[in-house]
Amino acid sequence: PEAERYDRDALDITQSFYGLNHPATASALTILGRTLVSAGKSDEAAGMLRQALQVEEQVYGKVHPRVAGTLNELGKISQQQGKLDDAEADFRRMADIYRAVYSGKHYYIGIALCNLGGVLVDRKDLPSAGAGETPIVGLAPAVANAIFNATGLRLRSLPLIPKGLTTG
Repeated sequence: PEAERYDRDALDITQSFYGLNHPATASALTILGRTLVSAGKSDEAAGMLRQALQVEEQVYGKVHPRVAGTLNELGKISQQQGKLDDAEADFRRMADIYRAVYSGKHYYIGIALCNLGGVLVDRKDLPSAGAGETPIVGLAPAVANAIFNATGLRLRSLPLIPKGLTTG
């Protein structure tokens, strides 16, 4: 509750100083959104993050790492709420942005693909492996392949510790 109060105050001050359509305001909205998620207020958090996304798209354009980062936050909320179509759309767009920005194999692309893979695993509408069987999905190999596809680095042992991957 105290962190939320401080984050709300910070947002109010930031909006008063910079206005509604400024990168600092988008950052304050994102910070408050994360705090609200931690407090179990996912719906309100999603609203804050959607506002941040609008500002970021207006300021940076629709294809920018800041936009992708906010899509990641929104996708995680949607996935937690069971809104898998929304989560899938957010993570797909996130991956597309990172592919366009980083053109090639980059750690952030791997993160986006892992998040997308997690949503696809959660979906209940995927075809089953056989009559009456629930498909068994090898999550570790799927994550390892996503990292390989995004970065070219093959991880062959557990835990999947991405030595040699960079964030920039």
